[in-house]
Amino acid sequence: MAVSIDDAFQHVGSMGRYQIRLVAMFLFCAFCAFGFQALLITFIAAEPGWTCAENSTACNFTEVQKPGSDMYKKRCDMNRSDWEFTKEFNSAVTQWELVCDRSILQSVSTSSIFAGWLLGAIVLSWVSDKTGRRKVAYFGSLLIIAFALLGAASPYFWMFVLCRAIVGFGIGGTSLNQFVLITEFVGPQHRNLAGTLVWFAWTFSYMALALFAYFLRDWQILTIVVSVTGIPFVLFWWFIPESVRWLLVKGRVMEGERILKDVAEFNKKEPLNEPLLVTANADCAPTASFFDLFRDRKMARLTIILWVAWAVNSMVYYGVSLSSPSLGGNMYFNFFLTSIIEIPSNGAAIYVMKKFGRKKSTVIPMILASFAAIGAVLLMKDTSDKGFYAGRIIMAMLAKFFILISFDSIYVYSAELLPTVVRNLGMGTASACGRAGSFLSSYVVWLERVHKLLPYGVMAAASLVAGLLCILLPETKDQPMPEVLEREPSEIELIPQEDSNQNKKQII
Repeated sequence: MAVSIDDAFQHVGSMGRYQIRLVAMFLFCAFCAFGFQALLITFIAAEPGWTCAENSTACNFTEVQKPGSDMYKKRCDMNRSDWEFTKEFNSAVTQWELVCDRSILQSVSTSSIFAGWLLGAIVLSWVSDKTGRRKVAYFGSLLIIAFALLGAASPYFWMFVLCRAIVGFGIGGTSLNQFVLITEFVGPQHRNLAGTLVWFAWTFSYMALALFAYFLRDWQILTIVVSVTGIPFVLFWWFIPESVRWLLVKGRVMEGERILKDVAEFNKKEPLNEPLLVTANADCAPTASFFDLFRDRKMARLTIILWVAWAVNSMVYYGVSLSSPSLGGNMYFNFFLTSIIEIPSNGAAIYVMKKFGRKKSTVIPMILASFAAIGAVLLMKDTSDKGFYAGRIIMAMLAKFFILISFDSIYVYSAELLPTVVRNLGMGTASACGRAGSFLSSYVVWLERVHKLLPYGVMAAASLVAGLLCILLPETKDQPMPEVLEREPSEIELIPQEDSNQNKKQII
């Protein structure tokens, strides 16, 4: 008797040694390629303070001026020789003088990686659905490392921005692709664990990044050091499998069965002796397109809500991280604190997804993140008082804690809501909306120069609205992952593989 792919993984190992090895490889990639590069821009495009130049007659105070200071803009009315950057670190801002009327270019350099991320999430997800997960998972990672190193050697600002955009392009498609590949290789009861473990690598990468940045104050040396750590990933090609679910949707059943045999052997399980069930409309998979995400009212509502949720989760998540230098105190310590909070947050995400389901794990933390952001707004009154500073750090950490639970959940939730035939495309467009949120986060942080209450105020309002919208989504906990798009009941027929060839002409 034919068995479903979920039952097949239960037989050969839902989370055995094979899946652990796969997760470990992608954890390494997430640590060395994704995590470092995603928020490296926090330090390499940071703005040091400025003070009066020695012997200047037009500038006669000794205090260091930073964004948010009362006299921060005073230098814009002086000659360049009358002021100088502090020597605490150098960055793209100091190298290309991104201040005064060029200060908006700071946000351009920061947002470029997210702009590329948005494009990569769409393009590489489409490529992955067409050509398979394996190639994108591997070659996209190498693309990130190569252009990160090239950007470090850039003599021109436009070249630096372009390289960071290409790095973002690689992260956008590759990180999502690896996440999908992991979730497609485990059984329903292990998707939340396998999908969330990856984010621990990002968290430890951020913590390590704060340490590297503290000791390496030159932005080019910092970029090179964190980028070369990912080079060993080049050896992993032979250990990355193709998605069995993708192979079945494409009608390449024998290849999928061979991989399942390898999984069983590595997991020390009995091989699968029964044939696999394949969907009657498997051959329709190559024709699935962007418009299938809006094929009916139900699918359109699902798509739009996921897009909004991803955009807001990403905007708040990166907004808190990028705003850490402006909270007061030591920016390296601030960044470390808003990163280390992700460890208990990821652990909590695994627990609440398993205990309460995907829907509550997405909605409730998003609303709580909104309340934490409101708390940060209320504590922005005095940026010099240590009590207010401690309160802002705590509120920022709480906002990061809750929004990451929601962020982890929305990844697993989306993968379980979207059918295999458009899963990577749907996840890709949702991730693209997430990158739009990431892109906007740098400008939301820049709003501090307009009014110090705006950044966290915007994040609070957006998080509350998105959380309420997600209430309209269904629960997916412990449910089989949908393989095809919903059709009329007569069209959604599952047939054994041995009969599939006789029905190919009936496939829509």
